[in-house]
Parts: sequence; C-alpha cells; structure tokens
Amino acid sequence: MTDCKTIYRKVKELVKCLYPDQLNGNLARNMNTLTAMITGIIIGKETQLPQIAANVPEPIKLPSTEKRFKRLIINEKITEQTYFLPFVKSVLSTLGLQEMILAIDGSLVGRGCICLMISLIYKRRALPIAFAVFKGKKGHLPEDAHVELVKKNSSPCSPNRPNRWYSWAMANLMAPLSSGH
Repeated sequence: MTDCKTIYRKVKELVKCLYPDQLNGNLARNMNTLTAMITGIIIGKETQLPQIAANVPEPIKLPSTEKRFKRLIINEKITEQTYFLPFVKSVLSTLGLQEMILAIDGSLVGRGCICLMISLIYKRRALPIAFAVFKGKKGHLPEDAHVELVKKNSSPCSPNRPNRWYSWAMANLMAPLSSGH
C-alpha cells in the first residue's frame, strides 16, 4: 500500500505542475478524482472502472469510488482540453520521440455507439490522445466524423486560435522534444 500512496502522491504532484494556478472548487474535486483514476490505472494496469477503483489507495468503498469515476467520465462539462490533454502533452514530451505516427481508428463501444480515436503509435501500441463518440453501428464512420474529431482538437490550448490539429501537435508536442526539455 505504501507504493500505491507514493504513486498517488507523485501523480498529484504532476497535476499541480500541469495546473500552476490554484485548484479550487469543482476543478479541484475533479482533479482529485482524475488523480485517483490515473493512479488506479498505473497500479492495476487495467482500464475498466472496477479494476481502476480496486487499485486506488483511498479508504473509500469500492462501489463509491467506481461511481465517482463514472460521474467524472459522463459529465458533459469535463472537456479533453482542460482535463486530459495536459497529461497527454506531458507524457508525449517524456517519450523522447524523433517522429510521431498518428492513427485514427473507430471502435464499437456500448450499444449503438462508436468511439473514434486519434492515437499515437508508440512501441507497437496505440496511445489514445483524442476521442469522440458517435451514435452508429459497426462499420466505417463517415468522413464528417473524422473531420469533426480533428476540428474539435484543432487547438487544445486555445480554442479561439484557428489552426489545424496537426500544426498544434507539431508546435506543442514536437518542439519540447527537439529542444531537449
């Protein structure tokens, strides 16, 4: 359990580094939940909510932790730009990649829904960096869905800046790699 608490503390420190402004209110509560989720994923090496909840070093009952995670995931006010992309940027900058290979892929998730994901290919694994869920059946999604995903993630750091997602990725993810940060 001490290792779990150490990992939790380190993830919490990372959150504080990624969000230098004082976290308070709903943002602080959501970041604590996200910290617990990341810790559970790291420790349990699983991404299903029951397994994540089982590996969180908090004295809270398992079903309560699982429900807390589910509420965070289904909350429409939780955006990738605020809650997830800072972690993606941090992880990508530590990988030391010379080039980035991105893949767009769709997968069936639940009843009547397809998740379209942009993933980074790293060591023969696809690491999701952006996603969108659409109603639909198994098969190919229309081109509009792909375009919507790319546009939605065109500028995660500044939604008012009209640049392409690729440009953002090159400027924000590759620049730190080439400068040695």
